[in-house]
Amino acid sequence: MRHTRNLSCPSLTSADMTSPHKNEFERAVRAATYATLNSGGSASATNGGGWSARRGGGGGGGGGGGGGWNGVAGFGPIRRSNSGYYTTNGNGGGVLGTWSGATAPGGLLTSAGFLRLVARGAVGVLCMLGLLTILRDDAPGSSGSRSALGGLGRWGGGGGWGAAGAPTVRLNIPESDVRPGTSIVAACMNRHETLAKVLPEWAAVEGVDEIVLVDFSSDPPLKDTVDATGVEHVKLLRVEGEPKWVLSRAYNLGVNASSRASVLRIDCDYSVRPDFISAHPLPAALGEAASGSVKTEEEKPGYYRGNYAKARNEDEVHLNGAVFIRRADFWAVGGYDERIQTYGWDDEDLYNRLEKAGLRTLDLDYDKISHTPHGDGARAQSGVRFVGVEIDFNALLLEKLPVWVGPKGTAEGGAAAAHRSTYVPTVPGPPSAAALAAAAATSASESGTVDTSSSATRAKAAAPSGGNYLVIKADSVPKDLRALTSTQDADAAWDLSLGRRLHDQFDVPWDLLSSASVPVKETLLTQLMTREAEMVKAATAAAGGVARPLSEATPKPRILLCHVMHGLGNRLRALGSCLSFASTTGRVPLIVWEKDAHIQASYGDLFATKLAVLDTFSPKWPDMKGAHEWDAAWKQFVFHNYMEMEGGGAIKGEQVPDVADKSIYYKGAYIIEADPALTSWDLDNAQLRALTPVPAVADMVAARAAEGLSGMIGVHIRNKTLDKDIDGVSFDDEYGVEAAATMEKWRLASGYPSFITEMRSLMSKDPALKFYVATDTAAVIDIMAKAFPGKVVSTPRECDGRDGACVRLALVDILCLSKTKGLLGSNWSSFTEAAQRIGGVEARLAGQDFAKVTR
Repeated sequence: MRHTRNLSCPSLTSADMTSPHKNEFERAVRAATYATLNSGGSASATNGGGWSARRGGGGGGGGGGGGGWNGVAGFGPIRRSNSGYYTTNGNGGGVLGTWSGATAPGGLLTSAGFLRLVARGAVGVLCMLGLLTILRDDAPGSSGSRSALGGLGRWGGGGGWGAAGAPTVRLNIPESDVRPGTSIVAACMNRHETLAKVLPEWAAVEGVDEIVLVDFSSDPPLKDTVDATGVEHVKLLRVEGEPKWVLSRAYNLGVNASSRASVLRIDCDYSVRPDFISAHPLPAALGEAASGSVKTEEEKPGYYRGNYAKARNEDEVHLNGAVFIRRADFWAVGGYDERIQTYGWDDEDLYNRLEKAGLRTLDLDYDKISHTPHGDGARAQSGVRFVGVEIDFNALLLEKLPVWVGPKGTAEGGAAAAHRSTYVPTVPGPPSAAALAAAAATSASESGTVDTSSSATRAKAAAPSGGNYLVIKADSVPKDLRALTSTQDADAAWDLSLGRRLHDQFDVPWDLLSSASVPVKETLLTQLMTREAEMVKAATAAAGGVARPLSEATPKPRILLCHVMHGLGNRLRALGSCLSFASTTGRVPLIVWEKDAHIQASYGDLFATKLAVLDTFSPKWPDMKGAHEWDAAWKQFVFHNYMEMEGGGAIKGEQVPDVADKSIYYKGAYIIEADPALTSWDLDNAQLRALTPVPAVADMVAARAAEGLSGMIGVHIRNKTLDKDIDGVSFDDEYGVEAAATMEKWRLASGYPSFITEMRSLMSKDPALKFYVATDTAAVIDIMAKAFPGKVVSTPRECDGRDGACVRLALVDILCLSKTKGLLGSNWSSFTEAAQRIGGVEARLAGQDFAKVTR
């Protein structure tokens, strides 16, 4: 059968329809039908037109008369009845449509209509049959006053409902059917408002022949939005049943349905200038380069793409996905890798494969295309927390897999081309409210009665408005990267991706990241990103709302690396100071809370408040001050160590200034000495009160509170002397001889006998008074209970050491003491101090305020 281009019906001489013999007529129709059906492709399940992706699928009826997903059994021979011609032996629907008013339901042609057609000769019959669709390279569709005919076979979908020039949707257009010109290809999941704005702009671009729009399960569907714009020449493909946005699949589907030699792939939030095409002359195609016709650099194959490195502002960074390319070159490398089904790296992966195939990269002119601003939270993908991490993650996973497709359309090693998604038609979903109202209005004009509930009205509302709309669903989808990668490799890739982003974007040293778990990395990154957004917002406000030019340095949040030391009370004191300093200076806290001889409980054993906390810490003092020699991220740090016994420049109590644009390392068991506006008793205590204990601790505190803590006097007895306190710890070595002597002095003054006298004195004034008693020696609880029968409340315990369980009970004691109305405490004890800080309770100290030491 001869193919012609842009010719009128009289030029079509493939079948002699002037013959009076019916069998010749049947042979001509059947030959053309089978030739097209057997060529494969895709079609429409809605507005006429069969689905020919299955060999032998049925053709559709003209003018929307038949078709749909019916002709699986094959296209039967044409028969004649009293009312016209029809098909049998299969569910092919009507073959013969309408022509100049010869209308019949179900694809039938009336006898009178047929006689008029015969009178017009072979050309008229062929055009009536829709064979013009097969013989011509032009997209099927009607013209003038003729009703469009149902396209046969791979064109599927026919010419719509008779609208002049209406495009018809095909899913799989082979290169042999692609014509010169440019297709805009876009895909959306939602973005209704933005699409309504930019779609008319796309239609105004000079040199654009069609717009292919993929509605990837938007809710509600995009059809009403598209119709409301009044833009013609839009081929709209709606994919039903997609739970999430998948860029690779959506755009491959759109390009596959495009019919022009050049493709402008854009997002649904891109605005395009009218002269975009003329401003971007495409270089030679790959095929032309292979023929040896390319001689100069300018003649080499190439394509245009967005380039975030050339962006002049934050919005232009988002143009990285824009591509202007020859359709054949796009498919030469397999299009987008459909194994990438989460955010990130889909664009860069395509660009890398295009480069390897021999295409040179040309930058888009950002004066001809722009991006409508939106935050990362407005992305079509749900649950994208870390944009940069997702990009790195997908890139790392791809390194573990064979390439999607090679330059010659085969996978690396000569394997078959990679599998892409396939689709089948679906029954149109429930009509939208707008469509239902429009259908009811039409019915009212015809019958004078408005009835939105009638089946006829609902059917009319659910039907597409023309042959430019196709509703499909995925029949098969490639496995995604995670499914193709081992759990071990995927976990390692995610861990490394988090580390890369923290190091490269926020200058967190690898020494810290090497000991950080994935949850810690995620917490730290979340807090840094939040702080970064706050800084950008503040900078924009300071500039009068003008967005920051990319030539200016990006505001970068810094961290306070707070290394807390010694026992629970000391760590809480240091932690509160660090948290207030970080808050007032705009830094993100990263806490080092290591288990050691002083404490065998982790931060997570005690508190549920989500902080980024390192359980281990590999850098050593003072070597870490020179660590910038192997990791430049350490250059961003200033160092303060209050543990002066470690030497190397450690100075207890030195001032810690707020150095602009620097991260700070602080190590200590004490408060940070700094400007009172940055850290103070009140600021620090507010931070400690904001910490939420783990449920096990909270439950025990609640149980004691139910016994009336608020009416009790808290008692904290530091009964152990230094030699009996912590196994393996030399207080002289850790605190210095002088400090250790002072500690021992107050320990001796804080034994339980000192408290008994004071407690009896208080009871003489208030016989009903009760005491909540906490002590470092479990046996002391029994002693105090016997001394004050029925008056002592405590948290049951069988330990008084530094293991995790005992430390958790110690936190219970601190919190219970903080809830009492008064406190008898031990001097030089950070434990007593912690109860004061958290509860705001006034404390009287043994050896100082009662049982005073005279020497």
